[in-house]
Amino acid sequence: MLLLTFEGFSPAALSCYGSSWNRTETMDALAASGTTWDRVITSTTAPLAQLDRWLSAPNPAFEGLSLVTDDERLAERSSMERVSELIHVPNREAMVADSIEETTLAALAAVASEQLVAGRDVWLHSRFLTRCWDAPRYLFPIDFFDDLDDGPLDPSETIEEEMRSHGQPVAPQSEHVAAILEGWQPPDCTIANEDDPDWIMAWMRTYGCQIRLIDAVVQLLCDVSADRINEPVVIAGTSGFALGQNNAIGHRSGAIRSCHLHVPFLVGHRQQEDPTTSSPDWAMGVRNRNVMTADQIGNILTQSDDNFVQPDAWAATQEDQSVITDHAGTRIAATTDRWFYVANPSDESTVDGSLYLKPDDACDINDVARLRPETADTMQAWLTD
Repeated sequence: MLLLTFEGFSPAALSCYGSSWNRTETMDALAASGTTWDRVITSTTAPLAQLDRWLSAPNPAFEGLSLVTDDERLAERSSMERVSELIHVPNREAMVADSIEETTLAALAAVASEQLVAGRDVWLHSRFLTRCWDAPRYLFPIDFFDDLDDGPLDPSETIEEEMRSHGQPVAPQSEHVAAILEGWQPPDCTIANEDDPDWIMAWMRTYGCQIRLIDAVVQLLCDVSADRINEPVVIAGTSGFALGQNNAIGHRSGAIRSCHLHVPFLVGHRQQEDPTTSSPDWAMGVRNRNVMTADQIGNILTQSDDNFVQPDAWAATQEDQSVITDHAGTRIAATTDRWFYVANPSDESTVDGSLYLKPDDACDINDVARLRPETADTMQAWLTD
């Protein structure tokens, strides 16, 4: 098995999850050849705690794996005793790389490739999405016209000048926002009403560039192990990432919303150049749209392959399924097939929490707690009982 997991991994930037502004062709191919779980929710806001939950569960999915990581904290986790080998690859210099080969993720992939060639099952885990955005910026193509100044050549023809000529107040012009940002530090900020809304798109593109780096590395690892077609390739996240939801940009930035808890999870297989080569029976694009806790990932991986495509597994509606998420030892959020409820800190609001309709309200825009108080009360009780 080839398993790749990432801290701060948002499905909003994956085209196989419906992203209209970013392309992830390798992961799209994996999704088309396997199973994608649309609504996997972490049961904790702490990525390390999510890793511990995977390894402490009574299933052998993560046993015997060679774990290659850039996260030095894992060596101190007792749960890591279940992996056969822990290989820590030091981080490279904190800067934007000029090429894929110069990135920390590429260094991890090089070690992982050696393990794959040796016939071992490999787990690659990285936290570069929350620590160093070093992906070369050429990975995200910027349209030529994005950087052009398409304003009128004559300053007297601008709207602002016309408003001034009529004695109307003119708001100060905001600074120009680059189409993609050059800094290596991941953001942790809130976009205020007076800020240029282009900042959100700039951060999204810069994050999308990092996701394209992941996509390129996944392709590299699949090529290295192309002869192991019957063994699955698994991609998952230990935490999400805010990309403008609730005006927040960053890992665990702003108020807790579903973007921080919603992570990708897909199982696919390596593509073969020879069309006559047989593929596994489970190699078909299936989407499971039911809510599922990320804690179940290990259990799913220990199931037989044909369970991935059985209709009773992906077509059944599980309306009673719910996921409770913990934050710093306190139950903070509940997710069901139809609702997402998050408790408000007592010092911020007199209202117990916010309620959002799912899956329609994908970005938690419309709080309907006042319209459905009985539902909000019920879910609040789940968190406090």
